[in-house]
Amino acid sequence: MKRSMMAFVLAAMTFAGTTMGVGTTTRDVDQPEIRRDGVGDKREALNKMELTAFDSSVLSKLSKWQNGEAPSADAMKDKVVAIVMWANWRPSSVQAIQQLAALNESSKGGLIVIAAHDAKMWDEGVKLAGEKGIKALLAHDEKGEFRAALKSDQNPDIYFIDRAGQLRFADIELGSVTAAAEALLKETPEEAKGRLAVIAANEKAAREKAAMTREAKNVVNPGEKIKVDFKMPEDSVFEALLWPKENDKQVVQSHANNIQGKKWPVKFGGEEVWLKGAAPDTRGRVMLVDFWATWCGPCMRAKPTLEYLQTKYREDLVAIGMTGYNEMKIDVERFLRSKDSEMIHAWDTDKKISEELQVQAFPTVYLISSDGVVRWIGNPLQPEFQVVLDMIIERDPGVKARRAAEAAALKKRS
Repeated sequence: MKRSMMAFVLAAMTFAGTTMGVGTTTRDVDQPEIRRDGVGDKREALNKMELTAFDSSVLSKLSKWQNGEAPSADAMKDKVVAIVMWANWRPSSVQAIQQLAALNESSKGGLIVIAAHDAKMWDEGVKLAGEKGIKALLAHDEKGEFRAALKSDQNPDIYFIDRAGQLRFADIELGSVTAAAEALLKETPEEAKGRLAVIAANEKAAREKAAMTREAKNVVNPGEKIKVDFKMPEDSVFEALLWPKENDKQVVQSHANNIQGKKWPVKFGGEEVWLKGAAPDTRGRVMLVDFWATWCGPCMRAKPTLEYLQTKYREDLVAIGMTGYNEMKIDVERFLRSKDSEMIHAWDTDKKISEELQVQAFPTVYLISSDGVVRWIGNPLQPEFQVVLDMIIERDPGVKARRAAEAAALKKRS
């Protein structure tokens, strides 16, 4: 979100930034590539709907079915069902139907698509669907009651029901539709039914592993790592490696000054204030710096992915959330207290760091290898972001040197 829009956004919120910051974490944390839409209280309400039984009786709120009758509970049994709220005058919602209709054909009967048209201009919607050859089940949400039942407030809003009849994904982004459909179509009804238990087991295992790792390595909080002596590789070792491709220069320049391939110019320990966690030990670790704000919708959508990555790479990554942009520190502190976070968070006093880097859009993320060179700058919602981070951590010579020293130290202790 460009800074030029900030004043407008804040005014439109009527100082609602403190409530817009409610977290967007989802229950199905093992699939971060499927991005949910919405922020704040609405997103929290949608999260609670996920992995609960879908009440097929709400389909009775739709009328004037086209291309078939309203599917019964028996007809939907063991099938994946996609529901899209659409309006013929919104190109993105027409695109959503076309994409789902194509997935429906390729699924060979495994996917049912229900397209619920807005209350207005129903006849035009039917005509448009016919002209475009869309064979999905069309229905009219004449009174808006179907949308209200699913907490939908725009076109398109996209939902998925799994083979066990659970509302699995509530209101996801258009770019995640294919990934969601493919993931659910691969599951058996039994696997879908056991999904909640699998998630709970994975979360428990992750917590236990994290606790064991912290105990074994004396890691207590983010930024507090086991201290071992090791020699960082020479710069020439880093220079000889093939690093991931830098982000497109035009994309970068819309976010900040392009310093990809150059040394990170900021030295922490100056004007910033650490809100959660302490000044990090970055030696032998990749650093991720995220410039964000509680009022920024895309920042909230990116937050679950960033938290997931910090947990996944607990020992090899230092993820820092940098904020302090057109909001009060007390509101950010309240937001951070209300949410579990593995990341370290800092307040950019007087915006000195963002101005030094010329950050002009949120979120903006920097990926920095352990030699202090910025390898990638961009938006964490870009599809290639996670792939780039994975490659940097995998190839980083400093990370490898630190790991080897830690392994030797643990072996000596045992």
